[in-house]
Amino acid sequence: MSRTMATTKKLWTPEEEAVVRNAIMAGVSNAKIGELIGRSGCSVRNRFPRTGAAVVKPAPGTEPAKPNKFRRWSEEEDRTAVQAVSIGRSIRWIATELGRSDDSVNARLHILRTLAKANPRASADQRFVASIRNCLCCGKSFKSSDCMNRLCAYCGSKS
Repeated sequence: MSRTMATTKKLWTPEEEAVVRNAIMAGVSNAKIGELIGRSGCSVRNRFPRTGAAVVKPAPGTEPAKPNKFRRWSEEEDRTAVQAVSIGRSIRWIATELGRSDDSVNARLHILRTLAKANPRASADQRFVASIRNCLCCGKSFKSSDCMNRLCAYCGSKS
């Protein structure tokens, strides 16, 4: 059995959305729904994930600005993220508050959890203090700004 890929994206019509919504409520699988309307099961799943509500992606260039994108995480942002998770806030809420993407918040929380496991007795303040460290590239000692800074100024400028 060969699969063919569509070369163009087909826009969803209101009739198709109504059929899919009703079929999801009736418990029909995505693959069967796709066969009914001439789309793939993946296309149905991506458009209507579990809830039956259509997912409408923003047009390119209209996403909200993320002013902190590609900027180093500050100690205050780390504390805010950890406190927000501890009181049950969602990743999306934290990302919006900090002006970061969901993925960057997830990655940072993973790093913070890893650091906490590595040294459970150290507080967040102790893990992020400046100290003398050895450069991972050349091995020379240098004063780092925090535990995530592991390259000396010379090696950091080369990469």
